[in-house]
Amino acid sequence: MLILLISIVSLAAEPLPRRPEPNSPISDECPGPVDVHRGDVAYCNGTLLPNSLAVDYLNVEDWAESLKYVCEMRGDVASYKLSSCEARLVEAEKPVPLLARPAIVFAAGALIGASSVVAGGWAIAQIAEPLRGR
Repeated sequence: MLILLISIVSLAAEPLPRRPEPNSPISDECPGPVDVHRGDVAYCNGTLLPNSLAVDYLNVEDWAESLKYVCEMRGDVASYKLSSCEARLVEAEKPVPLLARPAIVFAAGALIGASSVVAGGWAIAQIAEPLRGR
């Protein structure tokens, strides 16, 4: 069971794919975003993207960063749960003290109870013996 849990956690804890490194600038490339309107001539090289696609790209980039954060947090929680399970397993594997076992406590109680009855009967018999002879 523990091996299965460890293997599941190890599979879930695989690192996310790394984000690609940004490309180096290309010659005559625009230094940053350039606002181009219909009929304008661009003064630098670049790729014209529709505004909605650019906004979608930025939203996906933000989503990817938050997804990475959530996955890292889930990994932390999984490792905490695993360490918590290991601690409970170690605690459960410790030997139980002899007098803390229910069967031993029951047997000791039964033995003490039976001994009390026998001792009480013997004491009554010892007291009654002299009286019997009268």
